[in-house]
Amino acid sequence: MLAVIGDAAARLPDNHIDAFVYFTPNVFHRKTGSDVAWVLWRPQYKTKSASSLMSEFINDMGRTWNDYTVTITGDPFVEREEREQTDNSLFQPIRRLGKRNERERY
Repeated sequence: MLAVIGDAAARLPDNHIDAFVYFTPNVFHRKTGSDVAWVLWRPQYKTKSASSLMSEFINDMGRTWNDYTVTITGDPFVEREEREQTDNSLFQPIRRLGKRNERERY
């Protein structure tokens, strides 16, 4: 899903999107080796040099969103995990589905 959204954002003409957040407030995910129902908050950035202010804002917004859902639902989080952003969190064009290059092999 992140690749599809990143591809669409990267291909927009006159693109002014510097970041987007993929989050799953009503969909729970399984993580290998865990029995916790996980929700995702995953930012992606246009460039490696995304401003630290933007990154801090997005991360704080994610923490606040999670705290808000605990307040609204009354269900405390069992576990919360934050990870450092990696280079693979950049959005960029990918090969379009159904438009295989003649030289590509599967």
